[in-house]
Amino acid sequence: MKKQLDKNEDFIVKESVILNFIIAAVFLAIFISALVSYFSEDEGYNKSAVLITGLFVLIPAAFFVIKGLSKKACITVNTNGIYHYKIHITNWENFISAKVEQDNVPRSLKDNFVLAVKYYKTGIEGSFQRRLPLTFTQNKSEEEVAAAVKFYYAAFQH
Repeated sequence: MKKQLDKNEDFIVKESVILNFIIAAVFLAIFISALVSYFSEDEGYNKSAVLITGLFVLIPAAFFVIKGLSKKACITVNTNGIYHYKIHITNWENFISAKVEQDNVPRSLKDNFVLAVKYYKTGIEGSFQRRLPLTFTQNKSEEEVAAAVKFYYAAFQH
């Protein structure tokens, strides 16, 4: 069940602990199966290639464990504006628009969604755009992020 937005609370997007640990567990299972194969009695394949492959999957396993343990907020939306990893992107006075877009990345296996935020900078002519990644390992969906931006901007306007 999705939590109701409250203008007195921050909307925070973090890495999903459970999903990152599940992905890490899959990579660790591949590593363990490579170790079991390496130490088995079967001589029908190149054991060193199996071990090297197994060692390579330790890198993404460690990456996903670290992501899962991270307590950092990826994106924060509140009455002060939009933040990306505690960096203030824009306040609501300088805000122009924000929309969820999908980057076209050739041969990519993932969706590549981003929150495209357009804004002004005080004292600088022209507008700017930041593209904040919305990954499948985050704890909030693209729709929830877009709804939060709309909610806090509407709260600012009233």
